[in-house]
Order: sequence, then structure tokens, then C-alpha cells
Amino acid sequence: MGDHPDVPMNYGGLDEEHSSLERSRVVILPVPYDRTASYMKGTARGPEAIVAASRFMELYDDEVDRDPYTIGIHTAPPVSGNDDAPEVMTGKVEAATARGPGIPGRVALRVFEGARHLYEIEIGGKDPVRVEVPSLDDGRIFRLGDRVRVEVSSDTVVLIPVPDED
Repeated sequence: MGDHPDVPMNYGGLDEEHSSLERSRVVILPVPYDRTASYMKGTARGPEAIVAASRFMELYDDEVDRDPYTIGIHTAPPVSGNDDAPEVMTGKVEAATARGPGIPGRVALRVFEGARHLYEIEIGGKDPVRVEVPSLDDGRIFRLGDRVRVEVSSDTVVLIPVPDED
């Protein structure tokens, strides 16, 4: 698949400006896996086919009158292991998502209750994301307007400070 060398092989066929991991707010994680298919195999080829077809779709959304891809869509390398047991593949997918770029945002609200800190982070949607973190031993407190990245794994949420760009 992907026999058009002038169109990048990523979701949407996006250029580096709109597909780099550092600038993207969306990450596509292909998981080609069909070990558990009980009838005809082939679903493992689905992610590659979707990415290949997406390179030629219309990127403008006329219903919202926007080019949604401008928020950045990064296509991560596929998670390998089509012959792995389901629990092994699940672990690989969890590990791949834990390495993600995080969600960029700004602190909109903070509440302190003893050792707990509650923050609301504006990430560009209608409603802010609520994040509760324990107070840190280093005394770090995020202030209103601070730029942060929300890092999420299966059992932890961490706020990472992002320096302001000059």
C-alpha cells in the first residue's frame, strides 16, 4: 500500500508541520492484530489500510467550517506483535500510550485541600479537564495560566510544566 511517494505515509498524508509528535494534539496508534480472530484473518492489515486511504480524504470539515488537522495528527509507529498472546499485546499497547506526548493545556483553576491539589486544565475543548495530584515534596505549585502537559498512564496522572515560548 502507499504507492504515492509524494504523499507522506501518515494519517491524512500530513506534512511535518501538522504531523510531528511534538506539535500534535492527536496521536493515531496503529495496532495491527488479528491473533484472536476466530474466522478469517486479515484485521491486522486494517490499520495500514486506514492510514493509506486517509492520505486521500478531504481534510476540510464543512460541518464545522474548519480544517481539524491543523491541531496536529501524529501517526505513531505500529505496535508490533501479531503473534503475541492478548495479554502481551495489551501490555504493549499500554506501554505505547504511556509514551505519548501528553495533552497541552493551561491551568484554569486550582484548589488545595491539605495534601491534595485539584487543578482544572483548559485543553481547548468546551470543558476543562480536572486533575487531582498529591502535593509534591519539591513544593511545586502550578499557578493560573501556567502551561502544562497532562501525562496519563493506566494508574497515574502527572502535570508537567511547559516553559513559555519567547
